[in-house]
This record gives sequence, structure tokens and C-alpha cells, in this order.
Amino acid sequence: MLAHRVKQIKSSNLIPSIFDPSNNNKLTTSKKEINDIFTKYYQELYTSNGLVEEQRLSDFFSSIKIPSLSEDQRSILEGKITLIEVKQAIGSLRVVYTDPMATVITNGIMSPSFSLSRGTRQGSPLSPLIFALFLEPLAIALRECKKIRGVDLGQEEHKTFLYADDILLISTNPEQAVPAISSIIDSFSVISGYTINWSKSEAMPISKLCPPVMRSSWHFKWMPEGLTYLGIKLTPGLDNIMKVNISPVIQNIRSLLQNWVKINLSLLGRINLVKMIIAPKLQYFLHMLPIAVPHNLLKLYNTCVEGFVWAGKKPLFNRSKLYAAKESGGLALSKMVWYHYAFSLSQLVKIHNSSTDKPSWVGIEESLVAPSSLEAFLTQKGRPVPFKDPVLSFIVCVFVSCWERWLHLFVLFLPLIAPLPANLYCGTVLEHTPTHAYLQGSICICTHSDTMRTE
Repeated sequence: MLAHRVKQIKSSNLIPSIFDPSNNNKLTTSKKEINDIFTKYYQELYTSNGLVEEQRLSDFFSSIKIPSLSEDQRSILEGKITLIEVKQAIGSLRVVYTDPMATVITNGIMSPSFSLSRGTRQGSPLSPLIFALFLEPLAIALRECKKIRGVDLGQEEHKTFLYADDILLISTNPEQAVPAISSIIDSFSVISGYTINWSKSEAMPISKLCPPVMRSSWHFKWMPEGLTYLGIKLTPGLDNIMKVNISPVIQNIRSLLQNWVKINLSLLGRINLVKMIIAPKLQYFLHMLPIAVPHNLLKLYNTCVEGFVWAGKKPLFNRSKLYAAKESGGLALSKMVWYHYAFSLSQLVKIHNSSTDKPSWVGIEESLVAPSSLEAFLTQKGRPVPFKDPVLSFIVCVFVSCWERWLHLFVLFLPLIAPLPANLYCGTVLEHTPTHAYLQGSICICTHSDTMRTE
């Protein structure tokens, strides 16, 4: 909209005059001469083999007189967007996206032009936005449908997860929800032409109470062991989520590197191949899944990568130089364990800063440990809060495993000035909770080496 408003200002008002450097810096107001001056300058700038002098560049732009905005122009730029302007913007999009044509170039030969009647054009900056806007009415209809009940956690109901054209639905009443979902999607398909192949759609029963009659009545591809969403294998339980995701990736990496070791590449070429193709395969799962990867799997990954880098031969120098930064004289090979630590620590940062920008998963975990705070639950020793919850049990196991590694690696310790260490309800601001009663008791202030701490 800003660009549209700026275009409404006449070009003569933007640069009304300029000093002509080729005519003794004579002031000119001719549109043609101003255009010729700019054209000549940029032709010289982008075609000359030499460098443009900095002073000359400064003099050129300082000679341009940029007019100040009038009150009317300022009010136009700062005013509210009207319905007419919205229609004009939509009309501009229609000009660009109505009856688009495309050609295919193969081996330097260009095919005849043909019309694009569906889909979004690859490389178009508006394509992702247009598709998101196109799919949003379907998402709104699914969220607002009362017949579809999601999972209530805290004060929110979670039922839809969308990323591009991948849709994941969660329902606690599938008998009523599935017919409603089918009806909404069928209606959306009639209007938009966007269809779903139900035979390829996957369904995973999380509860063990899913009757066989329900499975036979719906033409889904039932995946009782787990389904794949955005490349991640989701399972009914959390116990084997690492086994079904991380282990196959490492085995796939191992197989690829065994085949690629025969390729004639330099040492730097092999390192770049690992950094660009191999490492992201594992980094994606480490970033997306809150898991503590065992050291034996990371060692297996390192063994496969180092064997490929050295082409199965004896290493030419110490391993530390292989992973060291280039500034330190190393080759900067990706050290996966550091990525794992960074991704795990980033989860704690999101928990700590959740008051300003709270992800959905932080809100879910906070609702599970209420009235305690999430930080207190993770750091207290006895953990006598709703620990039987499988999600909380999984969270604590992951955090404790990662924390023990950080303690050993970074030599971390609880600072003496930390208030009420290991207190379950530290950080809770609710009234009439054990926090209030606890703070009414005696708290002795002790000093040690001129440092104050609480006991």
C-alpha cells in the first residue's frame, strides 16, 4: 500500500531539479535532461571497469534536491487504507496473475509459451502469501467448527496445525469430528478446486480405545505405529520417538557416506559436502524434537563423517583441528554435539523469555505444571508435582540428561546468590498458594565470602 501511495505522487515532485555535472553544474529542470543524467551515470557505474570515486558519488547525490512532503502528501501516507485502495491493490494483483504464461528451457531450447491454469509459480515472491491466504478460510472453518473438539490445555484448545499444504488435525471426538471435517473440506474443494486424496491421508489413534469399527468406516491409511508430519515421525507415545527418528537418519547418513566415499573429492570438498548436505539432515531433527540424544549415536555419526572426510584412510592431523574454527586454524567441520547443546539451550531461553514471546508448547507445559512455574518444576530436586503425566515425565528426563552434560562441560553450578534453590514454588505469583505460606516463615540470610545467599 505504501508503494501504491508513493506512486500517486508525480515524478516531477520527487526530483524537480539537478545540477548537470557535464555542463558546469548548471541547474536543469527538464525531465528529459534529468533522466539522461541518471542514465549516463548508472551506465558508467555498472559498465566501467574502474571504480567510481567516492567524492564524485557523494557530489552526485548531494546535488539532488529531494522536496519535503506537504501536509496533504503526509496525510495521504499516514492516513487509513480505504476500501477503494484495497480494490486497486487487488486489481494490480489481477493484472500480474491473470492468464500467466510460462516456457520451459531444456538444454538451451525454449519451448512455446503455455498458460498456467493452477498452482502457484515457483520463485514468485507473492506465491507463498497467496497460498497462505487461500488456505486460511479452510483453517478458520476447522477451528470454529463446534463439532470438532481438540485437546484443551490451559486456556487454549489445540486442534489444527498447518504448515503450507500440510494439515495436521487432532480430535478427541472422532465420531462427530471426522464427518464434519469431510464436509468442510468437500465444500472448500467445490469453491477452490483444492482437493484431498483421502486414500493417502493418514490417521493415527493415540488412545488405545479406538474401536475397529471406526477404522473400517473411514477410508484413511491407518498408522497405529505413527505417522509422518513435516518429515518427523509422530508416535502415540514419547518413549520411542528418538528411536524412530534419529536412528534411521544416522543409518541413512551412514549409507550415503559409504557410497560417496568413492567419489574423487578434495578434503575441503568433502567437508563442504558434509556441512551442506549431511549435517542438516540431523540438525533438523535435533532442532525440532526436544530430545536428549545418547552420546553413542553422536559418536556413530562422528565416526561415519570422519571416515568419509579422510576417505577411509589414516587421518592427516589431529581431530581437534578438523572441528576448530577457521579463525583458529581449523577446517570448521560441523560438530554435531555443539548443535545439540545449542538447540537444547534455546528451548530454555524460550521458557525464560516466555512472558514476551510465548510459543504454543511453552503455554502447554506451563498449564501442565500449574500453579508452579515451569522453571521451578525443571530445577527442583524432589519433583513431587504431577510427575505421572507422560509429557512432564519426558520433559524432566530430557532436561536432567542435558543439564548433567552441561554441568560437566561448562562447569556450571548454582550461584550463591540464587534465591531459594530447589524450591518447587519459586516464581509463582498466585495468592493463597504454598508460596505465600512459605514466604511467611523464617528465612535466614547468611553470608559467605562477602556474598549473600538465602537458606
